[in-house]
Amino acid sequence: MKQLIVLILLLLPTAVFSAEPKDICDENITMSTSVNDAIDIQKKCQVEKNLQLIREKSNYDRFSLMHRQSTQEYQYTTSIIIFSLVVVIVIFGLVFSWLEFKKGKDSTTTLKFSSNGIEISSQIIGLIVLVISLGFAYIYIDKAYPINEIGSNNTSSNK
Repeated sequence: MKQLIVLILLLLPTAVFSAEPKDICDENITMSTSVNDAIDIQKKCQVEKNLQLIREKSNYDRFSLMHRQSTQEYQYTTSIIIFSLVVVIVIFGLVFSWLEFKKGKDSTTTLKFSSNGIEISSQIIGLIVLVISLGFAYIYIDKAYPINEIGSNNTSSNK
C-alpha cells in the first residue's frame, strides 16, 4: 500500500509537467523575421528544451530516490523477519539437543538396523543436533546475513 501511494505521488507531478506547453520552437520563422529575432527564437527554444530536460531529470531522480528508499525499507523488514525465524530455529535446536543430552544420561546407546531404516538413540544425537544448530547459525550469519556498509564495495566474497 505504501509503495502504491509513493508511486501515485511520484507520477502526479509528472502528469502535471507532462502537459505539452506551446513550444516556442513550433513558431514559424517567416521571411519578415530578422536574423537577430530568428537567433533569439532559437536561443529561447534551446533554453526551453534544456528546462524541460532538467524537469524530467528531476522527476526521474525523485522517483529513483523514493524507489530506493521503499526497497530498503522492505528489505529491512524482511531481514528482521528472517533473522527472527533463524533465531527461533536455532533456539529450538539448542533446546532439543539439551533434551537429548538429558534423556541420554538415563538411557544406553542403541543402534538398530532394519528394513525401515536406521534407529540411533544416544547422547550423540544431542551432540549432532547441537552441531547442526550452531553450524546453521554460523553459516547464516557468515553467508546469508553479512553486514556491509551501504555504498561500500565490500561483499561477503571479499573476506
